[in-house]
Amino acid sequence: MSLLSGFGADVPVQVELFTSDHVARGTMSVPRGQRVTDVLNNPHESIVHLTNVQLDRLLLPYPQPLAAEALRVAKNTLLFAIPIDEPEPETIHDRTRKFVPKQRYDIIATVPGFEIRGALHLARGTKLRSIFDVISYAFVPITVPQISFMFDPRRQFDTNVVIVNKPRIQFFLTIAE
Repeated sequence: MSLLSGFGADVPVQVELFTSDHVARGTMSVPRGQRVTDVLNNPHESIVHLTNVQLDRLLLPYPQPLAAEALRVAKNTLLFAIPIDEPEPETIHDRTRKFVPKQRYDIIATVPGFEIRGALHLARGTKLRSIFDVISYAFVPITVPQISFMFDPRRQFDTNVVIVNKPRIQFFLTIAE
């Protein structure tokens, strides 16, 4: 086996993709060294591909989620994505070299049907308003989120990070902790 075998290969990552009506759980192919956020922010791709998919409705779930080998969804229809088992893409050594000090903002963001409370981390010195005015990427990660489905508040979604489609955000505010 070559030392370089597998180099550049994609890594399968389980994700949940949420639109205003559905949630799809499946496998996303993520290039080695990248994260789900990088795939979603790729400006050359407007479609997200999943394999080994289970699809369900948010309001009136199917008796059994629909199963499919593959799913294609337009990025602009996504509200947010939740990586389920995303591996660390770089070694600790590489991350230390690339580390940028961050400022934490505790926020609430709403997208159609959902309220997300969590922490947004921006490079120190970056103004919070730049998240909408200046920063060009569409999908932003929010850590330690509490995600509530507003049509059924008993439905909560727990995760370490949620990646929110910035153009779909309706309200965005900072909160004091």
